[in-house]
Amino acid sequence: MRILDRYVLSQYISVLIYSMFAIVTIFIVFDLFEKLDDFIDFKVPLVTVLLYYLYSVPEILLLTLPVGMLLSCLFSLGAHSRNLEFVATLAAGISMKRMLVPVLVAALLISVLTLVFGETIAPVAALEAKEIRDNEMQKGRSRSEKVRSNVSYMGAGEWIYYLGSLDTERESIRRITISKVVDLKLEERIDAQTGVWEDGHWTLRNGFYRTFNDSGLTSQVPFTSRTFPVLTDSPSDLATVQKGTKEMGYREFERYIKRKEMSGGETQKDRVQLQMKLAAPFRNLIIVLLGCPLGALLRRGGNALGFSLAMLIIFVYYIGIRVGQSLGYNEVVTPAMAAWIANGVFLALGSVLFLRLTRQ
Repeated sequence: MRILDRYVLSQYISVLIYSMFAIVTIFIVFDLFEKLDDFIDFKVPLVTVLLYYLYSVPEILLLTLPVGMLLSCLFSLGAHSRNLEFVATLAAGISMKRMLVPVLVAALLISVLTLVFGETIAPVAALEAKEIRDNEMQKGRSRSEKVRSNVSYMGAGEWIYYLGSLDTERESIRRITISKVVDLKLEERIDAQTGVWEDGHWTLRNGFYRTFNDSGLTSQVPFTSRTFPVLTDSPSDLATVQKGTKEMGYREFERYIKRKEMSGGETQKDRVQLQMKLAAPFRNLIIVLLGCPLGALLRRGGNALGFSLAMLIIFVYYIGIRVGQSLGYNEVVTPAMAAWIANGVFLALGSVLFLRLTRQ
């Protein structure tokens, strides 16, 4: 049985490696053509371009791995089926379920490794790629590009900035909420309509300054114009690269959400994205559970049919993910349900098909 396990597993892994290499290469080539004008216009050095795509590979792998896993199932198991190898093993008294165990174990292991990879290497690489993109590919931006919307920034002195817009050229901000959160406790909050950077500090206009303790709000002082010497983060600081959801691991992102919630920020979308970080790696296992029975039954049509079937499944899966995400964003379902609803549907479908196949 060990020889058979090694044979089935080696065929699956070989196809997976080739598939992922092809997918990542195609992804990079298309992205390169899309960004080629920017690379040329901003005179980005070749070494920097190579580093950018090197740092982008982990994110591409996480994004496209389910596609590669499904293609590997359909191609490798489809080849076994067309060569009547499954018929031979069934005749030898080896069940279909036993034949597929190595692939399912490999898929489970890859899912766990993907979860670890997404918490360690991928966020660091994504941040490096973002820094290259923002620092090397945005030189000479136009006036409109120097106005940023919906800016979040973790500033000095435990101050957290949420800005409706930031104009780095005029050094002004609008629709302002600035909170001081210490040990996940809200201590101070400043809300204002507009603000300008003057003499190394922010002068804010038309707003309120509030203080809090463990019992809640302790004071509320309105102002028409007030300078806050404690706010020392300049417009250029606020415009620097900040970590997004892709650049943070689960625990770091969870801490970020708690701080944002304490400061009065909206966190519903963030909580959906947090749950997505847990749900995403296990799509690899679920897609293999669905792909195994389909691949084992794929005796006609060859790889062309397998590829078409894989693209159809991935497309429907993606639609399910987006629907769940939209329901979560609009608070129709809980963040956990939003993240796992597509996984649940395809897990049920894959389980039914797998059970029907293994009863043969």
